[in-house]
Amino acid sequence: MTGNLPGSTFLDGEGVHLKTVEESDLDFLRDNVNDRQIRRAMLGDGPTNTEQLRDDHTEERDYQFVIATTDTRVGYISLHDVNYTHGTAAISYWVDADKQGQGHATEGIRLLVQYAFEQLRLHKVRADVREFNEPSRRVLEKLGFEHEGVLRESRFVDGEYWHRHRYGYLSHEWDASMVKR
Repeated sequence: MTGNLPGSTFLDGEGVHLKTVEESDLDFLRDNVNDRQIRRAMLGDGPTNTEQLRDDHTEERDYQFVIATTDTRVGYISLHDVNYTHGTAAISYWVDADKQGQGHATEGIRLLVQYAFEQLRLHKVRADVREFNEPSRRVLEKLGFEHEGVLRESRFVDGEYWHRHRYGYLSHEWDASMVKR
């Protein structure tokens, strides 16, 4: 259970919890998506103000959560582009710059991928990462995501075109014991 933070705990891990996005989370989300380091690594244009965030977090096809420890918000994670016909979805995530490198993204991803495979019965989860985002690539590789290819010069950031690396995880490759690691 997560202290005094608002919102329902959707998925409970040992070190982090995935909580529903509530109105009181919007300032935290806004401040982080406008942080240059986080925004630079985001693949989409993304919302930049509270009103856009409010609209963005009401999409019915997405599963969007605040990553939280016992008493503080540390990041954001979503399962989106869910296609139940083909059994596929994408995962996106970020962690507050001051809280990176502490395993929050790793555990959040484990929880959400487990949910995607075991509860939603999806077949594949993918993640796209800009080529300069080495920490994110390492997290995915550590979790067992397979590098599937490169989408060449597919994103324009800071005046340059950058490659995106595509990673994928298939449900029959999933090892539920990884959630405890």
